[in-house]
Amino acid sequence: MIVLGLVVGHGNSALDEWFFGASYAVLGGHPTWMLALNRVWFLVSLLVLAVGIALWRRQWRLAAVAGLCPVISIAGSRTLKVLFGRPWSDDALAYPSGHTTVAITVLAMLVLVIGIRVWTVAVGSIAALVPSIGMASNHFHYFTDIIGGVLYATSMVCLALLAAGPDALARSLGRPRSD
Repeated sequence: MIVLGLVVGHGNSALDEWFFGASYAVLGGHPTWMLALNRVWFLVSLLVLAVGIALWRRQWRLAAVAGLCPVISIAGSRTLKVLFGRPWSDDALAYPSGHTTVAITVLAMLVLVIGIRVWTVAVGSIAALVPSIGMASNHFHYFTDIIGGVLYATSMVCLALLAAGPDALARSLGRPRSD
């Protein structure tokens, strides 16, 4: 993520130009339907659901991690935007994508709480990546901002897994806990 941020610098890259062209050819000018799952109310509802399920199951540590991971990730993303300083429009900074960061961290926490299964990972991945790619397809981000957001968010999810502890991961995978 750091290397990509340094390489792309402050403007369009060849990969961004390619994506804009390919996206337009495949999806048309402004596929706003792709942004439906990136609404604040939707992501907050999923986060509340994840924390609520963990609390209902009396998984206190997991509930705390699930609730804090997206919040800490967004704060980190905003800090990284300032450090990289890649402008988008007006005063907006672009790299890494905060929208991508929050979508991935919220959905990953929901998957962790519900249980890591092929279907939950597939649905969570699609629900996070479609609106993230939609941000670039609708010209709200460079495509490389989305890639940076994916790399940053997945690193934060890995840290969240460590913070949740081995029991949370074992339970999510359906394995016996080490009580």
